[in-house]
Amino acid sequence: MWEVTSNQETVATTMEVNGDVRNIEPGANLKEVVISTARDAGFGKFRFYINGEEVLPQNAPILIEAGKAYKIAPFDVAG
Repeated sequence: MWEVTSNQETVATTMEVNGDVRNIEPGANLKEVVISTARDAGFGKFRFYINGEEVLPQNAPILIEAGKAYKIAPFDVAG
């Protein structure tokens, strides 16, 4: 609930892909959203970050957490 006299601030929950930042819904299944978004971006392999720190699939939280910044980046296979 919003109150005119409160100090509440709205903190966006975002997903960045290819420089495009969009708001995402907190509480959604993280792995489903990440895989779907990466597939839509055309990534076969990718890196995933939460608040700038890379997160491996086995360490990813189950749900999207409010106020966090998520990012999907292509996996660079430079030799």
